[in-house]
This record gives sequence, structure tokens and C-alpha cells, in this order.
Amino acid sequence: MEALALSHAIGFHYAIGISLLIIIIANLIILFINDFYKVHKYMWYLTPVLFGILAVTLISGFSIFAMMKFHINFMILLMIFINIAIIALEIKRIKKLRIVRKKPSLIKNYIKQSRILYTIYLFATLIFFLG
Repeated sequence: MEALALSHAIGFHYAIGISLLIIIIANLIILFINDFYKVHKYMWYLTPVLFGILAVTLISGFSIFAMMKFHINFMILLMIFINIAIIALEIKRIKKLRIVRKKPSLIKNYIKQSRILYTIYLFATLIFFLG
């Protein structure tokens, strides 16, 4: 019964990870729109969804880690650390967004940095799925 619960938890974690991947790809595509205000409008709706999925993925990772009786599983630990890093970088990006709204001359720099961040998020999440 424990093995069945663990397999369902891993399947759920995998499905949530796919949702995370879809949101990251959507945000990355949106960042290639040249109009900052459209980018900001779409990101306004997708960022809370990203944080929600990250929180569920983090909780799911911890529950799988606990179900395995805290045996070290590199992939689960990697995904937990990736989620924590994405949350920290997103909070930093949102703080930078406040500065950009006050100084429109920084818009292009902000969009370039956001593209780089989301590309890193994409590769980090793909490492989890391909590993």
C-alpha cells in the first residue's frame, strides 16, 4: 500500500512539474512581445499561477521525500532546490519590476534579464524531467 501511495505521489509531482513547465514556456513566449505593457499585463496574471504551482510542487516534493523516509533521492532534492531558487529569483524580479515602472529607460534591460531568467528556469525544469 505504501508503494502505491508513493507511486501516486510521484505521478502527481510529475504532473505538477509539467504544469510548471507549461507556465514557464508561456511566460518565456510572452517576454518576446515587444510591448512592455502587454508583457506586464500577461505576467500580472501568470506570476501568481507560477507561484501557486511552485508552492504545490515544493509541498509535493517534501511529501515524497517524507514518504521515502528521508532517504536521499537526488532528483527530488534537485527539484526542491530548483523550486526554492525560482521562488527567490521571482521575488527579486518582481522587486526590479517596481523600479522599472518608475524608470521606463530600464524596460529593455528588464525584459532581457527576464528572458534569461525564464530560459534558466526552463532548462532547470527540463533537467528534472530528462534526468
